[in-house]
Amino acid sequence: MTRCLTGLICCTALLLAGCVSTTPQSTLDDTASCSAMVLGGFRKVADERSERFNGKVGEPVARCRGGDKAAAFRPSPFVDWSNYWATGDAASLLPGTTGVGGHLGPNGRGVDGALLDLEYQRMELIKFNLFDNSGSFADYALGRDGVAGTALKTWPSMRLPAGSPFYAAVGGDGPQLCQGELIRWRQLNGICNDIRNPKMGSTGALFARNVQFEATYPTSATTRSPATATATASRCCSPTRSSSAANSSPAPRATRPGAAKARACQGRPRTPTATTRRHRSSTCWRHSGSSS
Repeated sequence: MTRCLTGLICCTALLLAGCVSTTPQSTLDDTASCSAMVLGGFRKVADERSERFNGKVGEPVARCRGGDKAAAFRPSPFVDWSNYWATGDAASLLPGTTGVGGHLGPNGRGVDGALLDLEYQRMELIKFNLFDNSGSFADYALGRDGVAGTALKTWPSMRLPAGSPFYAAVGGDGPQLCQGELIRWRQLNGICNDIRNPKMGSTGALFARNVQFEATYPTSATTRSPATATATASRCCSPTRSSSAANSSPAPRATRPGAAKARACQGRPRTPTATTRRHRSSTCWRHSGSSS
């Protein structure tokens, strides 16, 4: 416990040594905000979707990384990192500075804080919204070679195959890494969006699922509840009419797709009005067709 506290104090001292702004008051504000940020520790990766990180940080964190401007824009619906020091053009640098400088200076804290925010969003995006069905999900769920799946950076299923014209350029059968002209511009076929996983997002790659595997099931006529089936039948079939009304109504077109099934719905003839004929017939045909 003593070692942990000592380490935390040392880290705090190192961080505060770099919390220097252009005025004494700004320096005091930075010191207080950065102290609170360090003592708060790292944010935990969310366990549930409702707890996910939306790019919004607390006021001490915003002030440490971007001063008054970042704190003032916290109530906006936009991510906070775009208001940190040095995350835009030259105007986003701390006044009086010309470069990012060290990691512990205001500009360095802004850039590092933005990268940390993006990394949290990336990790939770993979965890909650990108369920890959092209071969990487098992490694993500179980890990590989003693490394947890959430910490893996490369995926065998995302390697370029030997038949690719860029196979040799990314490393061939060794570790693959996009470099040179492959990362100078975006490629037409989509390769090298991820420099360590060249195939990710390229032409022919499967889209990742947006819903976890265990929460999705196929639907069919056998899995629909009786209440659903009854409601479907009542929507697609008109009420029984008198024989005179039925004889005076125009007959459904025989060429309409599924017309026979529509007329057989609930075992009685269907006598639609002119205004509902097309909509109800198509609805009945879809539901009748799903059970054939």
